[in-house]
Amino acid sequence: MFIPKSRQKTLFDLEFDLPEKMLGRIKKTWAEVFLQIIIPLLVETEEEFADLYSKNNGAPNTPVALLLGVLILKDIFDLTDNETLEHLEYNLLWQYALDIRFEDAHVCRKTLHNFRSKLLDSSRHRKIFNLLTKKIIELFSLNIGCQRLDSTHIVGNMKIVGRLGLFVQTIE
Repeated sequence: MFIPKSRQKTLFDLEFDLPEKMLGRIKKTWAEVFLQIIIPLLVETEEEFADLYSKNNGAPNTPVALLLGVLILKDIFDLTDNETLEHLEYNLLWQYALDIRFEDAHVCRKTLHNFRSKLLDSSRHRKIFNLLTKKIIELFSLNIGCQRLDSTHIVGNMKIVGRLGLFVQTIE
């Protein structure tokens, strides 16, 4: 069942739990840019992914903005699914960047795998993901005409499947 990410801040959000000096240091890192620029774009497009979920059946979804953010960070840092989920649970910068609380910093590996599979199978959602990428390129005035030969691409790298993914595909 689709439920959009709540934009309401609480007293238990990460920024209120951290000591002031630590929060100041975190705000000088890449995590602040991700939180202020990328997350609002992801939250803004969440409704576009509602059709991936049942309208009246099942448990509430993991927020789409969180899943998209995790997939983006996974590819930025060139991590496996296991390493990605470990960073999500135990890396303070990731939790701050993704705007999640300590207790919400968990995504099931199967959830991440299923969401990535749905994204890759749906040309409509792939287009939305590409539009988000274009917005990010425009926002940061990135020059994409000249790229490194060893750079990774998000959609291409998303197709790499771990052991769990191979197991699931074999059963299917």
